[in-house]
Amino acid sequence: MSIATPQARSYASYGAQFSGCYDVIFPRDMVTDAETSWLRTVLPARGRRVVELGVGNGRVALPLAAAFAADRTPVEYIGIDISAEMLHGLAHHDVDGLVTPLRLDIASDDYRPDADAILCVCGTISMLTDCSAQQGVFDRAFAALREGGVFVVETHNAELVRQMHPHPHRSWAVALPGERLMLATFSDLIDGHNWQLEHCLIDNGSATFLHEDSRVTTLAELDAYARNAGLLPIRHSGGLNGDEITSATPTVTALYEKPGVTATA
Repeated sequence: MSIATPQARSYASYGAQFSGCYDVIFPRDMVTDAETSWLRTVLPARGRRVVELGVGNGRVALPLAAAFAADRTPVEYIGIDISAEMLHGLAHHDVDGLVTPLRLDIASDDYRPDADAILCVCGTISMLTDCSAQQGVFDRAFAALREGGVFVVETHNAELVRQMHPHPHRSWAVALPGERLMLATFSDLIDGHNWQLEHCLIDNGSATFLHEDSRVTTLAELDAYARNAGLLPIRHSGGLNGDEITSATPTVTALYEKPGVTATA
């Protein structure tokens, strides 16, 4: 397997690599009604403007925006991504025009202010491998939120990732839905934080090679970023459905609020 250059491994190249096979690796029906319902319970009741950072092709945004539309809750849903390829995928799936796309870099660009809720889910925060860049995401979220607005951050369960690596290198393969589909992964966890992944997607005999780096980020670190930015930690939970966190929980979610008018439902 060829070694990816630092630029090719950057979060900025993720969309170009994964956009063509993202729906294969992460089927859209993986986002459940229970997750959509839970997200709606933690978003502010007024819910006029929702911003999603790293919206990708809308795997979370579209069912959530559709749920708001179904009960006629007036919401402006803005999806931000650095990847033109991912935003193209979002436009392809968003046949009803529920999400307004913005091509911005969440590591450096400011975005629409006066948000009632900002989402940074599906491990997006951990794709920024520098702590100062992660802190910057929290700082810009604070600046963009209205008083009483909430910031929802989901990332990998650091405890589980470290348990998966009794040695720095580990490999595994999983069968994907469909015929003759498999994803092989070669994983290196360095110093407990630097997580380097090489994937090989096998589709009926053809192979696609993909690369990604992320930073295994703990809930304690997320809480510290929040406090530094001026956000108040509200709760931690498993996944996007409010479950209790265990050592086997794949992802964890932290909810923060900007001080001011209490607006959580």
